[in-house]
Amino acid sequence: MPKLRATAYMMRLAREDEPMVMPYYYRREVKYKREAYARCCIKNGIFKMAIFFPEYMRMGSTLATYEIYVDKEKEQYLTYNKKMDKWLTGSLSHSDFGYYYWHEKMWCARETNKAIAKYFDNYRTGIEAVAVFQNKVLEKKLEQRHRKETTAWDEDLKQTRPVPKDWTEWASTEGVRQHYMFYHYTKKKNGQTGYCTHCKKDVPIQNPKYNQEGKCPHCKETVIYKSVGKFRSVHTDYYRIHLVQRCQDGVMLREFYARNLFCASDYKKPYTSICEDRRIICDKEGRPQRAYYYGLYKLKKHRWIRTCVCSSSYPYSYS
Repeated sequence: MPKLRATAYMMRLAREDEPMVMPYYYRREVKYKREAYARCCIKNGIFKMAIFFPEYMRMGSTLATYEIYVDKEKEQYLTYNKKMDKWLTGSLSHSDFGYYYWHEKMWCARETNKAIAKYFDNYRTGIEAVAVFQNKVLEKKLEQRHRKETTAWDEDLKQTRPVPKDWTEWASTEGVRQHYMFYHYTKKKNGQTGYCTHCKKDVPIQNPKYNQEGKCPHCKETVIYKSVGKFRSVHTDYYRIHLVQRCQDGVMLREFYARNLFCASDYKKPYTSICEDRRIICDKEGRPQRAYYYGLYKLKKHRWIRTCVCSSSYPYSYS
């Protein structure tokens, strides 16, 4: 590919750009209005960008300090460091020439920016377009590397069965063990009724006090009295619930955490939040073999991740 040297106009801009000594933490640094200059060319589908720095241009050098080569079709890139006479395979974000410090102050001719925008087609100009392309290539390679590990996990978890149709109802009434008795405050001592969130019945109550514990006369479940006029919404604590299901390998134990949210405007229709965060696959005799948890994988995305099998007891389950 043709050698790219600094043009006469770029050299004049660099000579006119007087250096400024700026304080930087506990030292002083020399800064310029334009921290770098760039030229580019495209030949046979290969993109080349030459980067020049003003400290060398002001001494009369027209040679590029770095040359970046990109093959968009093959998703390959290389950087040549002329100062060290060394080829670099890393991206701009991980390079050693301080891309983050000067990329926003790089000068590019208008024709150069048009060529860059047309080649990369990622709505960026200047060296930012190159950096975005390289980061996408890295993300794609990283995803392929991760897929080698996660594909086996996904195949293993395909034996997970759907939850029962009444799973949400069971979790709301039995899994979440905190229940309320909603009532409308009245000065009448007799004939007052309340709504029990466990048995979902309107039952007679006597002398209720806000936030006081009591027992539902119908289902005998412990409840907390809540006057509808004193809150907009109220929610229970989170409770661990478990679901045991048959699977191809034997038995799967699934762990969830759930809670109920009640709104004063429609307290008879709670919103039940159920989140699954752990699965344990056991053999046909019930011995744990493999375990997974739902979490952040490689700081990239949330998914099921293989983990160790920890022995513990699960006293409250749906089966």
